[in-house]
Amino acid sequence: MSNFNLENYSSGEKRKVLFVVPPQHIEEYYGRLASVGARLPWMGMAYVIGAVQAVGHEVKLVDCEVESVDFNELKEIIKDFSPDVICASAVITNVDRCLRTMQIAKDISSDVITVLGGPQVTIFPEQVIAEKSVDIIVIGEGEITMCEILLHLDEINRLEQIQGIWFKKNGNIVKNQGKELIEDMDSIPFPALGMYNMDNYYPAAYIWGKKVLPILSARGCAFECRFCEARLIFQRKFRFHSADRVVSEINNLIDVHRADSFQFMDDIFTLNKNRVYELCSKIIENGRKFKWSCFTRTDCIEPELLLKMKEAGCYLICFGCESGDQKLLDLLNKKLTIEKNCEGIKMTKKAGIRAFSTFMLGLPTETEEMTMKTIDFAVKSSLDYAIFPILEPYPGTEIYEDALKMGYFINEDGKKVVPNCKDKKIWVPDGRDRKEIEKKGYIAMKKFYLRPHIICSLAIGMLRNLPLKRLVRLFYGGISYFITARFEKVKYGTRY
Repeated sequence: MSNFNLENYSSGEKRKVLFVVPPQHIEEYYGRLASVGARLPWMGMAYVIGAVQAVGHEVKLVDCEVESVDFNELKEIIKDFSPDVICASAVITNVDRCLRTMQIAKDISSDVITVLGGPQVTIFPEQVIAEKSVDIIVIGEGEITMCEILLHLDEINRLEQIQGIWFKKNGNIVKNQGKELIEDMDSIPFPALGMYNMDNYYPAAYIWGKKVLPILSARGCAFECRFCEARLIFQRKFRFHSADRVVSEINNLIDVHRADSFQFMDDIFTLNKNRVYELCSKIIENGRKFKWSCFTRTDCIEPELLLKMKEAGCYLICFGCESGDQKLLDLLNKKLTIEKNCEGIKMTKKAGIRAFSTFMLGLPTETEEMTMKTIDFAVKSSLDYAIFPILEPYPGTEIYEDALKMGYFINEDGKKVVPNCKDKKIWVPDGRDRKEIEKKGYIAMKKFYLRPHIICSLAIGMLRNLPLKRLVRLFYGGISYFITARFEKVKYGTRY
């Protein structure tokens, strides 16, 4: 593994670097729940920007999603800034827009160097580097790699020595060897959240706090769920920041942005219990009061740990129970049982922490009866919140291979199509109808949330802990989903 050393990358010519999140509408992520969905900074990009800034380069960030910048306006921004390098992070839902952004930059100036990174690039490097608008791709973590690219940009022979990139040389593709993951996580500079206008960002409507910011205390996941991309990127290796580093970052975010609540975005926050005990102790010793939430698994918690987390300010844990049918859990390779999920939820509630879970509908081999079992499990559990997205099989994952064998893909017009790694297509399992699955998602939300004790619990929690603007969003979201949307024609591709 490698470490980030500031002195290694601080020499050389300073570049103008433009980072872009391409145009996309929030409804493409959340469908009919767009008004209650989150808009958060891209943390991976924030880390890379932090590293590039730390070594002295001039950086500009344009988040077209949040700033409502269209491609015509983006074109003018690129012209005005005149970057030496333009960068974007590609995922399955935006890779086509990333490529369009790179082409716009090339149309403005053939001298600009276009760099793409992100999960889609790491999983499908061959397809991405083949695009004529892309000069360099970054495979894996980008903090060190991006600084090396900028340091040696004018030295083609030195580029060949940079691990973790593929690039074009005289019309040919040069495939450098992969780069080891960063070992000392504390060596990485703070993510550059100051580059984002944080007033334009907000969490999901149910997240407590007036000023909520995301934070990463660890990277990676040791599990092998068939639907997840994390192990394809981080190789099942789990690394984490020291407790002192995390507390230092929290203090900085409180001082600079007046944050009063945090979302730990780690895949599995409590995977290493000892480090969570230490972190919670440090948070308590630090003396600054704030709320926080995290993501984890029901088999990665214990009563004593939950009490410590509660003492340190944890108010919500988000689980991925995913299904109420054991056969489907086994298909997903969750390595969890229905009983363990029940136990984990009850344990969390007993500690005084609220519990949230995701449940995926429309899985391979899933019948209507299995779908209803999942809905019934969620309703009968003691969960405070639940969402029921329809499965999107991501290319490169094992469940994508299952999807190819056990169903078919359609476009938004409902016509069967051949899937590829660049376009977001809609999957339908054999024996099911997309509209029927979407209606089940509506039934699930209705059965879960339109219950008196859930409504009362939500109202009390929200009124005490949400600012007015998000309260209005939540109210509007509920009205539009449960009253307005029920009379609308169901749209293909709506996950919620």
